[in-house]
Amino acid sequence: MQEYRENYASDFDNMDNDIKEATASGVEPQWLTDYKSNNGGKAPRTNAERRRAAYHSSVAKAQTAFADNMDALNQSNIHHADMEHTLQQIESLERLHDKIFTLADNDIALRMQLSKSGYDVYNKSS
Repeated sequence: MQEYRENYASDFDNMDNDIKEATASGVEPQWLTDYKSNNGGKAPRTNAERRRAAYHSSVAKAQTAFADNMDALNQSNIHHADMEHTLQQIESLERLHDKIFTLADNDIALRMQLSKSGYDVYNKSS
């Protein structure tokens, strides 16, 4: 499992470097060409897009590398399913980011309006 995580992190870092090199040289790696063809000609710009692209690239590399070894391919698929689950959790948390900060800002604004005794009651109830 650790090896797959390291490969995934390595793929993510390599993709960032590929984007920088493609910008400088004008020569795109195949994964970037494929990504852009499936995403309206746009390269992955956000961390979420790069994580998702790295995941898909990692899956494709494993399927190619283990095509002749069903046991290794099945093990790889199990690990990639775990990675997909974790990726979905990260994406869910990122979608909550703005809502959480809005709630926190509202809470701070509310507490600033309270009197000393009101603040004490608020603290006891939370």
